[in-house]
Parts: sequence; structure tokens; C-alpha cells
Amino acid sequence: MREASPAVSIVVPCRDGARWLGETLASVEAQTFRRWELVFVDDGSTDASAAIARRYASRDPGRIRCLEHPGGARRGAFASRLLGARRARTPVVALLDADDLWEPDYLRRHLGIWKRLRRRGVALSYGPARYWFPGRGSGAKEFVHPMPSFSAAVFQPGELLQNFLSSGHATMPRTSCSLLRRQAMLELAHLEPAARRFPFSEDQFLMWGIAMRWPVAAHNSAWVRYRQRYPLEARPKSYLEGTLRDEAGFLSVIRGEIARRRPGHPLLRPEGIPARLLALRGRNGRADGAYFFERIPAALRRLGAARR
Repeated sequence: MREASPAVSIVVPCRDGARWLGETLASVEAQTFRRWELVFVDDGSTDASAAIARRYASRDPGRIRCLEHPGGARRGAFASRLLGARRARTPVVALLDADDLWEPDYLRRHLGIWKRLRRRGVALSYGPARYWFPGRGSGAKEFVHPMPSFSAAVFQPGELLQNFLSSGHATMPRTSCSLLRRQAMLELAHLEPAARRFPFSEDQFLMWGIAMRWPVAAHNSAWVRYRQRYPLEARPKSYLEGTLRDEAGFLSVIRGEIARRRPGHPLLRPEGIPARLLALRGRNGRADGAYFFERIPAALRRLGAARR
């Protein structure tokens, strides 16, 4: 039987994700909510990612489409998500990374929240990710990432930014847990060059850009497995140093955006973004696992067993 017209467009950017992509796409096919389309965007993969996506599209051509950047170029996750949003057929975009998994009821439940709140002008709705360590012998325990409040809430434009910064970005939306208004995504296209320049902060450009300009809804139900390839305290040094370097670049760019959009915002005061930039310069590019592990307090990491 032919499915009804889609109500949500799922955008899956991918660069060399063949190892996990089949699991991810299977979690979409298993959704109890069936009115979806999926836009797969290959970001210059050199493995079998595109072939896997095309195989899924051949089985369900009415709902799954495969795109790539001109010439098969690598443009980054931000640009790939924008390309998917431009080609989406619905006004609502569900982001999903190529290595994460949704529980079967994810779309039905999250779209229910979206429907209730859309009249309040919400451009982003997100919930907590369940940090998932499937690597053999990692010994790491699953936990649910902290949220900006302990109950469902709608935050006004600019209100969440201080929370994002003070938590070391820990409470920021994870892409695979997020529904976004398509038009809001497209209005952030001017940030694409900066996101490409600071690739470790691509998600921050998207989420801060939206939270600066539109209301954001947050709920507290963890319906997404956020795959981790290393325990947090054992991330490679190159990753830690890249994240520190790009955070400084990101904050410098976003400070200008905030000054233009919200000139009286508290983060523009000396104790806000300027203080964080000074702290980052004081590290002189040095990074260690403890720095990132401290971002999520142990008490919050233990909430994973209690909150679903």
C-alpha cells in the first residue's frame, strides 16, 4: 500500500559511515510513524556509504533519496544538512547522524511534542541523547546527557545560550535528537563558510544559530542512542586539541552574530564569551581527557540509569 505524503523529512549526512549506516537506516525503517521521507547526503565518502544508501533507496524509491555535493566534494556536515534541507519536501526536518539509532517510537513521540508547540513559534525541539558505548570491552557505562531544565520547557530566543556556554556545550542539542523548522535552517546558510573552517564546531553553529533567533523546546525523554567510539576520558588527543581550537574560532564568530542579533545579550559582557576565549587562549592548545570529562558532572552521568 502506498504511504501518505510525508510529514517530516529526515536528513542523514554521511562521510565514510559504511560501518554503521545500515543499522541507522534500519532504525528509520522500523519507525512506527510511517509518514517520513529520508534525504541521504553523501559528503565525499571513500567507502561503501553511498552504495549502502542507494540500496535502501532502490527498495523504497518513493521515500528515500540520495544526494551528493557537486563533483562529489567534501563540504562538511553543516553544508550537507543544508543541502538536505533545501531538497526536503516538508517544513519539518529531523536530523539523524549516520551512526546513531532511533527507538521505534521516536518520530511518533517527538512529532507529537512538535505539533503541540508549533504555535509558539518553536524552530527547534530536542531531547536528551543516551550516550552509547557499543565498542567491545570499552567498559564505559551508558548515560543520558544533561538538559537545560529538569522538566519540559520552551525557551525564548537567546535564553539558552548562557546555559550552552556555562555547561561547556554539554546541554546543547545533539543533532540526532532534534527536530527543526526547515526555513530556520535555510536562514543560517550564511554560517556555512565559518562552519567549514571550524569543523569540530559544526553542530554548535547550527544549534546556537537557531537558539539565538527563535524559541527552542526541550523535553526529557531519551529516545536516541548517540554512538560513542571512545569512552569520554579516552578520546584521542587530536580530537581534544581540534575541539579546543575550533571552539575558540566558533565563539569568535558567534559573538559577532550575537552582537548583531541580540546586542544586549549577557554573553557579550566580559564575564561571558570574552572570558571563555581568554581561558581557551590560556590553555595554548593543550588538551587532555579530563577537560572534556569534566563537562558532564558525574552526578548527571549517573542519571542514565534513572531517566528514559
